[in-house]
Amino acid sequence: MNWIDRLQNKWHEIPLTAVERGSSREAATKPDAELIAWWDGLQSEMLGHLAYRWIVEVYRDFVRGKRVLEVGPGNGVVGITFAEAGAAMTFADVVPSNLDLIRRICGLKSIDARFFPIERFDDPRKLPDQYDAIFAIGSLHHAPAQDTKPEFEALASKLKIDGRFIALTYPKERWIAEGSKPFEEFGKRTDGENTPWAEWYDLEKMLAQLSPSRFEPLMSFNYSNDAFNWFDLRKLG
Repeated sequence: MNWIDRLQNKWHEIPLTAVERGSSREAATKPDAELIAWWDGLQSEMLGHLAYRWIVEVYRDFVRGKRVLEVGPGNGVVGITFAEAGAAMTFADVVPSNLDLIRRICGLKSIDARFFPIERFDDPRKLPDQYDAIFAIGSLHHAPAQDTKPEFEALASKLKIDGRFIALTYPKERWIAEGSKPFEEFGKRTDGENTPWAEWYDLEKMLAQLSPSRFEPLMSFNYSNDAFNWFDLRKLG
């Protein structure tokens, strides 16, 4: 089983509430009225939690009028909220049912968005647009860095100069606190039994993954007691 297959096998699991996960394969089959009622409630619930709300509060004004790509959008709450704030959104994911779900929500909300399935790590090079910002909120650290390097490079190539690459990952401090386990085991500890991999990132590793494109850090910090880290990088060339 290759890494795309392994990621698909796990990451159809999405938040159904702020604390409960389920499958986008099932959620995407709900009747329209049931689907939109559930999703609107989920959006309200998730954005009521600081872990999600701060992302929207910090970036809502920034994304307005900009072309934005979200990689690994899951249930689509952050990206659709950005679309409602005026961003021109593209959603890219290795899991087709995640895109099916978000496509239906966007249709029910009359949101014009684009959707891009990732079947190979270098597929983002095929995207027709250049973007002002790329968001990857917890989606790029669940396969080995050497395998995902082509994806990072492809994504970086789709950013305009001065565009922003914004990512959430797990920091090295969390990996150490969890016992410095192999990344297969670390993934199970962070995201559940079926998680194939979770790898820590720091600024040096993130910049190396994005090379040969060059970036400067606008923000790079750990938060929530070293549970997560946040990168906001501006492309220089």
